[in-house]
Amino acid sequence: ARSTYLSEEAIKEIKDLSGKDPNIIHAMAKKYHISPSRVKEYMENRERKQQVRYQNADNFWDKEIESIYDLYSELPY
Repeated sequence: ARSTYLSEEAIKEIKDLSGKDPNIIHAMAKKYHISPSRVKEYMENRERKQQVRYQNADNFWDKEIESIYDLYSELPY
C-alpha cells in the first residue's frame, strides 16, 4: 500500500493540535488523507521510519540543488 507522505509543516500542525479537541484526530485524518491511527502516531511522536527516510532524502536533494545553484552563480557570463 502506498502511504501519504506529509510535509514537516503538516506534521507540526498535527503535533501542535494534540490534546486540543477530541474531534481533531478525525479532522486531521480527513484533511491529510491519512488514517486516524496514523494521526495518533504523529501526536505521540511515533513517526514511521518510511516518513523519516522520505524527509531525510528530501533534505539531501535540497542541499544538492542548492550546491548546484551555487556553482552556477560562480560561472562567468
